[in-house]
Amino acid sequence: RALRGAAGVRGACACVEEAYYLIVGQEALSLGLEHYYELLKLGDKSVGSRQHSGASCTSKWWWCEDESDQEMLSVFALETPEGLRRVGEPFLSPEPINLALGDLLHYTGLDLNGYNPHTLANMLHCSHPDADPKTCKNDAKQYPLLRMTGLEIQVSLSYYNSPFYPKGLEIGEHRGPVCVIFLRVLPAWSSKPTNDCDSPRQISEANSDCMGRYYYGMSITFSTRGRFGYFDLPKLLLTIGATLSFFTLPGIIVYFLAIYGLGPMSRFYKSTVVERLRADEELCRLVCNTVAAAHSCRGIADKEGQVTHERVLADVNEAFSGIEGMDLTAQAQLTELVCDRLGAEEGIGRSIDLPHFVQSATGARVAQNVRDLFDHARMRWPLERIFAPRTQLRSRTTSFARAKTGGFDEEALKATVEQQQQQRNRPGMMRFNDIDDDAFYTVIQKAVL
Repeated sequence: RALRGAAGVRGACACVEEAYYLIVGQEALSLGLEHYYELLKLGDKSVGSRQHSGASCTSKWWWCEDESDQEMLSVFALETPEGLRRVGEPFLSPEPINLALGDLLHYTGLDLNGYNPHTLANMLHCSHPDADPKTCKNDAKQYPLLRMTGLEIQVSLSYYNSPFYPKGLEIGEHRGPVCVIFLRVLPAWSSKPTNDCDSPRQISEANSDCMGRYYYGMSITFSTRGRFGYFDLPKLLLTIGATLSFFTLPGIIVYFLAIYGLGPMSRFYKSTVVERLRADEELCRLVCNTVAAAHSCRGIADKEGQVTHERVLADVNEAFSGIEGMDLTAQAQLTELVCDRLGAEEGIGRSIDLPHFVQSATGARVAQNVRDLFDHARMRWPLERIFAPRTQLRSRTTSFARAKTGGFDEEALKATVEQQQQQRNRPGMMRFNDIDDDAFYTVIQKAVL
């Protein structure tokens, strides 16, 4: 289209000549490109690479990926409803990259000689709602040729290393960096108007001689992105450690709600969760349990002071008879295990080891701690001298005789123990079965009060 004269000056005349041309042979053109990426080193790890499609990664100014030490692979691909589809063969650097437009149109199913239905319909066709009945023609084409409107080709270069290859990508045995060139072809009006003036250079000036061209063709737009990743064990452990703290938060919230937010019920939960520990109270509990365990052991013995497996089995049967699944066979197996643990000797007359029975009832570890606590010959720790003085283990009253040195009189203690053992009448001892209901209720009431 040629414009002559002062077309931009009001009142001036202009000489206009128009000509239209359709360019053929675009299918024989090819899309060639060169690209590169650069991955900076991640912290102190020796990772990172800088590779070019037209140069080897071992040449100057370029270096390979540390983990694979392979050249970059470039692959054309189309995203289809069935998945990722490769276009043509891959290109390994420094092999030149090019793709014929005819092959691209073939893979996308487009034809430049076909029609473009994604634009406005021809108003000269009689099927158009705004067509003039006097001038419309039924033989006119309803849509323009794709060769006239043009195409828009969107090229997205995406860079990946082996942990992040796209699913369905066919690259064979290659494990180095990959550039997936995603292609998207859209039928659209792709126009580009230009004005070229000889003298003067501006079309608005008088006596200008200009050539105005209005191009239609293929416009290509580029975009880039990438995703590289490496396994880092220290960062993984750091992330796990930082995440674990968040798992304890729900438990802390439930804890405070149960301890302080449920009114009188919170006192029951607090007494169960928060146990105030005092050494003297623990020692009192230990002695009471030990004495009760000793009397329990004597209570199940016969008049001769012995107990048999059969006697233990009878008591176990009475205790576990109401538990579902504990039949007589299971009770017998439990009896043998308990008697063996308590140190029962084999033979017709079998006796239970009293020390083992007491340790099982009160806990052997607790008894060992008490022994170490009252061992005056051991070396005490510095903090123990400050926060656990020996005065905590001294009673306010004296019940047994003392020697002149201030300690206990061992001879008097032995005489007291022997006297109590001689006075104990084992066959005539009162058992729980011999106590009536009123007396038992009185004992329980006193214990509670």
